[in-house]
Amino acid sequence: MESRFYRTTAAVAVLAGVALLATSAQAQDKTAHAVEGVVVQVQGQEVIVDLGRDRGLPGQSLVQVYRRVEVKHPISHKVVVDRFPIGAMLLEQVGGSLSIATAWSGLSRKPEVGDFVVFEPTPARADKAAQPVPTEPVATDARAPDLVALDTTFGRTLGRPLTDRIALWEAWLTAWPDSDLASTVGGELGWLREKLAMEREAVAAADADKARLGADLEALVTVPWAVTTEQPLALVAAITQPERVEAVRVLVRRSGEVRYETVGMTKGGDCSWEVALGEAWRQPGDLDVVVEAVRADGKLQPLLGSPERPQHVLVVEADHDPAPVHDRSRAHFVVDVVDFKSGPIEDDYIRFEGDFRYKIDAWLLHSVGVGVGVFNGKGGTLESLAAGEDARAREVSYGFAELELALGEYVGLSGRILLGNLGGNDQSTLGQATGFRTQLRIGEYDGTNLELGTALTDGIGNEGWITFNLDAIDRVPMEASVVVTNLPVGSELGVSLNYGAGWAFTDWFALLGRVGWNARTINDFGPTFGLASTLTW
Repeated sequence: MESRFYRTTAAVAVLAGVALLATSAQAQDKTAHAVEGVVVQVQGQEVIVDLGRDRGLPGQSLVQVYRRVEVKHPISHKVVVDRFPIGAMLLEQVGGSLSIATAWSGLSRKPEVGDFVVFEPTPARADKAAQPVPTEPVATDARAPDLVALDTTFGRTLGRPLTDRIALWEAWLTAWPDSDLASTVGGELGWLREKLAMEREAVAAADADKARLGADLEALVTVPWAVTTEQPLALVAAITQPERVEAVRVLVRRSGEVRYETVGMTKGGDCSWEVALGEAWRQPGDLDVVVEAVRADGKLQPLLGSPERPQHVLVVEADHDPAPVHDRSRAHFVVDVVDFKSGPIEDDYIRFEGDFRYKIDAWLLHSVGVGVGVFNGKGGTLESLAAGEDARAREVSYGFAELELALGEYVGLSGRILLGNLGGNDQSTLGQATGFRTQLRIGEYDGTNLELGTALTDGIGNEGWITFNLDAIDRVPMEASVVVTNLPVGSELGVSLNYGAGWAFTDWFALLGRVGWNARTINDFGPTFGLASTLTW
């Protein structure tokens, strides 16, 4: 029991002295220290390492080979780097800075690029034959072999790099795995490995910071391509690494001039710089603009354009014409009750429809729109209705999409595709309803115009119309239309004459009422009532 206590205490004392002696030992002669390299290339049986005569290797040298292992801790998420011995390898050809080995079959694993190799020079020893023979008996070390080996290993670690110290203690553990001192040495190895990993992380972080600080700034610069003489000429630069920026400035000149003038930008936020060029630059003409940053490392980096290839900004005279009443978006809602046979005989329908249109004005495409609708009607042939037969019912819920092409400044051609569900009391017509509508507009899109159109819808019939929209009286929209149709069930044709008038309560909202008269024959007629609203913005 006392022997084990003594051995453990001695080991702890030896290992505790490592930290105190390492610093002073680094100043000792390093010619006998181990040198470390890596495998830089493997070609077939040839293994090339970056060690040679300039690192102190003699003609043929035996090196220890270690496999690098890098893992991510599942709890702390720290990257842990370690290495494990895989055997010894003889460097048969030693050059100035590279050496070649071919006899590596004794390794536990095939060598790979990135494996560590360590060469330990053999310390110079005096010739035993030249030593005088002692006349007195030589005292022998009575300590246990593993403790003697630990003391020897400790001495060899003094002044060595962390990688050498780790390799020496790994060799001791390999030689004495069952020693009572193995756990103590294992604790020392864990500390050394953690310290090595921290040092390598610090080096990697320093390298990353150096690369980051030398890289170009990432920036987004906003410059208008055209402004009027009454608009602010504002420039904004957003930079992702503001700590690396000393200043941001604008170079500006009138196109054709030689010299740029410099205008400093003001920091407007954590990552942004901004400036509004003065009135002198807001005169009609073409400007050349360059935006550049002065970095903390003293380098000048262009953020937008360059003095040789600047960004162009066009300044035009302000247009004082009043802004148009209507903008690009328009929503339209309409409900109509149409009756072709007054009295108890049913030949009528009600239709609700809402749509949204957006004015594009891009090349031929003038506007696009989408909408939904509900149609509900009853009717039949004049003969069947006169004979007292029950009217056929038609119910359609549908959606549609449409677009209008600009054929000229005052001419537009639109098309609509309709898809819905058809129902009613006639089982043969139940199912899907499809339809198509086309319309030619002559006149203003949002003002006075003439519309000619036709629509075909499965199950309910067809219609064609001419509509005149009048926008001549301020705030009083009006319309008149003639419709030829066989709705609601595709029977005989009838004619509808309709008129509508309303009031624009604001610049963006108008409400319109509609009345009309419908007839299929001189004896088959009835009224129309409707309501429509329009919103523009």
